[in-house]
Amino acid sequence: MKKKNRKIWENFKSFRFNSLLVRNFILIFLIVMIPVFTITLAVQKRYNQAVEEEIMTASFNSLLRMKETVDRAMNEVTRLATYLSITDDYELYFDSTRAYMDEYSFYRKLMSRTNEYLSIYDYIDTIYFKSNEFDNLFGEIDVILQEIGIESSTLNREDWYVHDAYQSETINRYFAWQENRQGKPLSNYLSIVHYVRNPVREYKGSVTVNVRSSYLAKMISIDEAKGEIANVIDNESGKIILSKGEKRFLEKKEDVPILNTQDLTGQNRSMIVEENNKKYIVSAVDSEYMNWTYISIVSLDQYGDNVDQIMTYVNRQLIIYFGISLLLSYFLTLKTYEPINEIMKIIDNPSLWKNKENHAKGELNYISENILKIIFSNDAMEQDLREKIHLLDKAQNKALQSQMNPHFLYNTLEMINFEAMEISGGQNSVSTMISDLSILLRYSLDSEQFGTIKEEMDSVSKYLDIMNKRNKGRIDYDVQIQKHIEDMKVLKLSIQPLVENAIYHGIKPLRRKGKIIIKAFERRHSLVVIVQDNGKGMPKETLMRLKEELQSDYDLKREGIGLYNVHQRIKILYGKAYGLEINSAANQGTQVVITFPLEDD
Repeated sequence: MKKKNRKIWENFKSFRFNSLLVRNFILIFLIVMIPVFTITLAVQKRYNQAVEEEIMTASFNSLLRMKETVDRAMNEVTRLATYLSITDDYELYFDSTRAYMDEYSFYRKLMSRTNEYLSIYDYIDTIYFKSNEFDNLFGEIDVILQEIGIESSTLNREDWYVHDAYQSETINRYFAWQENRQGKPLSNYLSIVHYVRNPVREYKGSVTVNVRSSYLAKMISIDEAKGEIANVIDNESGKIILSKGEKRFLEKKEDVPILNTQDLTGQNRSMIVEENNKKYIVSAVDSEYMNWTYISIVSLDQYGDNVDQIMTYVNRQLIIYFGISLLLSYFLTLKTYEPINEIMKIIDNPSLWKNKENHAKGELNYISENILKIIFSNDAMEQDLREKIHLLDKAQNKALQSQMNPHFLYNTLEMINFEAMEISGGQNSVSTMISDLSILLRYSLDSEQFGTIKEEMDSVSKYLDIMNKRNKGRIDYDVQIQKHIEDMKVLKLSIQPLVENAIYHGIKPLRRKGKIIIKAFERRHSLVVIVQDNGKGMPKETLMRLKEELQSDYDLKREGIGLYNVHQRIKILYGKAYGLEINSAANQGTQVVITFPLEDD
């Protein structure tokens, strides 16, 4: 056991992070930790969502109750103002003139009736009456607001009362204002002015009902101790007209955090807002009767403690799982090291295992046998490689030997061409053929192993021109190349032998005019060259024998560079996926297809 442990640590020192110990640890750690970590994050996320949804629902429902309470109170006040304007005694007050009755007794009666209504509604502070004919009762709201200034209200123009009185469409005006005495705020009010009009909508007076905002604030079921803040915004002025404790009365919403960055009018929902890296749940509901918006703001900071407790628990669990993973990986390494050690022995000295019978079963036996097969197959692969290298050496020697005679021939042809041009006094058919032949020899003597497809086709064209003159114009040919592949390189002198075969074995035996078509194009990531003639063709038996010959083993001992040698050269250089494919039928011609890999160089 100690020897095995020592071997494990030796391997760890040798392989570092590629050692079995580290890999097992990482594997087990990931298998254990990823699900735990994923589940923990999912639970935490779902918990946060559930908390936020619950707070959003509770906040929105609380705000709805607040809206219903305040709206109901203001609706009752509105109905009271409307009722007072059409009740007999009050209607007489708005319709009569001073000379019609005893003013003193009439005032006493109205004042008595008004006090009765004030005693019924404890949240109504005062009621003012204004008539064009009689003196005002209790107070004049327009005069009061002129004295304190409209900046202490939600009104936005000095002549608001006169403007509303003579706007026949205006029935009710809602606003908030603050009573000041000696420069100090005394009371805060929410008021409604109901304009009394005759059947043709002419102004007769008004009823003003003043509600002390502190009474309405008591109705708000908002617990600010839990971080919840509630406000009522007058949308026309953008000022706060109602809040718990009245701390922000008539404060502009632009001066209140969160409210100054959010347009909450018409939202009627709850949302999560982030401000200064803190999250808040903001709920907003519009009033059904007035141009007011009820807003609730709840800070989520107080719920962060619960999340921190969960994360602390998760971190402790992660540390525990880390230790467990480390121990599991170590013991698993001890358990799995024995078969790994056997495999390492096979790799170190496979000859000891060649004739050894392995009676073990399972994966280890399967792996051992396959490793031995791979190792022992190296000899055959090395032998095959040596044979191919030997063939390539022989081919290179042949090519070097064959270059000596063509050099002499090329120089001789150049001299003959010069003599022919001197005799005829210029270019003639003989000199043209000699020039074409010289170009062919120069191209073939070039030591480069590869040439562009354009260079190959130019060489083939020169060869066909010579053969056409030699055969007295019996050979027509057509060369077609896709423009974008002209500069792609292929094995040199791989097309000309196929054209030569087409002439000697296809067209020439028929003793009639024939045609050769040569095409080069790109197809499915390969470069394809087709050499096709309309010559004699070959019977099925001859075609099958030729195909079998092309599929035989490498052999460069044969003379010439015909179909077989072209096919073998391509296979040696590019692999078995490339080479020649021959299709032919008797008296219908022959088609040879060459496939090269698609390369730019």
